[in-house]
Amino acid sequence: MSFLRKIFLIFVILSAIFAGFIIKPCYSEIKIPQPVGYVNDFAGIISETDVKKLNGLLYELKYKTGAEIAVVTLKSLEGYPIEEVSLKIGRDWKVGQIGKKNGVVILVVPADRKMRIEVGYALESVITDAKAGRIRDNYMIPYFKSGNYSDGIIYGTSAVISEIAKGYGVEISGNYNPPVRNTDNPPSPFAVFLIIFLIIAFSRRGFVFLPLYGGSFASSGGFGGGSSFGGFGGGGDFGGGGASGDW
Repeated sequence: MSFLRKIFLIFVILSAIFAGFIIKPCYSEIKIPQPVGYVNDFAGIISETDVKKLNGLLYELKYKTGAEIAVVTLKSLEGYPIEEVSLKIGRDWKVGQIGKKNGVVILVVPADRKMRIEVGYALESVITDAKAGRIRDNYMIPYFKSGNYSDGIIYGTSAVISEIAKGYGVEISGNYNPPVRNTDNPPSPFAVFLIIFLIIAFSRRGFVFLPLYGGSFASSGGFGGGSSFGGFGGGGDFGGGGASGDW
């Protein structure tokens, strides 16, 4: 072997070794914990009550449609794009049924102020990119901006559940809807007077007045939040459909 060839071979070997040291840390995968349920609040931003409510809704959705949603919060993306992380979660956890491609990952990372709705192949016609974007803009980010992560997650997840349920032609009991805020058509003075009059009248006659409107959730009904979780269905078929956002 000639001297020049030896030099060239040494250069190639040293380059490969050097590149290995440089590239390997850059492409090492983010460490995702193992799932603990349909709701995986690793960032600790969802109230315990809401975790139970969401688990009940997601269990009922799985029971009635087979579709699976993984709600995940993380403390950090560790510098990775949220699209890559949500895909990794969906694929590693195998969200959705085997061969059905009917999984969804809803990922929220408050420290990085980013979120993502990742939609499996079979559900992309039910939750289009545009529809996922509207759910993001209407039901999630407005609450995240004010630091109300629990409401943003439960309302956004409920909107996704509602779309999937409609796609399968089923109803989910206790699906939660955000408070209605209609500023375009405020109630007339007569309507306000009538409501006040009825409240006073009922109070004086000993009736208990129950408000018709409020910012809390509807009755949960149906499936409880204590349903057992035996892991996701073994699917994990995702192709990048959905919507991301920040605030």
